[in-house]
Amino acid sequence: MHRAKVFFFVSAGLLCLALAYHLGAQSAVAQSGVASVGEINWNSGAMFSAVQGRTIYAVGVPNPPDNGFPVQVFPPVPGTSPIIAVDAFSNGALLENGDVYIKGSGGWTLKGNLFGAPTPALQQTWGATKARYRAPAAGAQTTR
Repeated sequence: MHRAKVFFFVSAGLLCLALAYHLGAQSAVAQSGVASVGEINWNSGAMFSAVQGRTIYAVGVPNPPDNGFPVQVFPPVPGTSPIIAVDAFSNGALLENGDVYIKGSGGWTLKGNLFGAPTPALQQTWGATKARYRAPAAGAQTTR
């Protein structure tokens, strides 16, 4: 009985230690400067790209590969929403809010929003809302 209790406590301790290490390692990675979005594009060779902050880094590997792989650094993508997808081959970026940016010779241009325009909110007074849902008075004419 005593050995079973010791085995249980040692196993529980190891489990807690492994769990603490796992949680600590995840939070340490989350705070590092690792790229948040990456892309590989196979188009007569390979184009690898990654995003760090608002900057896109890309490198092209020709087919057949040679010894030099110059890294292209794009200017920062405008906006404040996080970048969720990139296409370094066609110089495009998609933001979390749906904005699509394309980089041309003059810099980044907003091409539109993938999700369309925001839904307009109806501004209405409390009295109008109550009148809309209130039952009409007895004998009153309704226009609905």
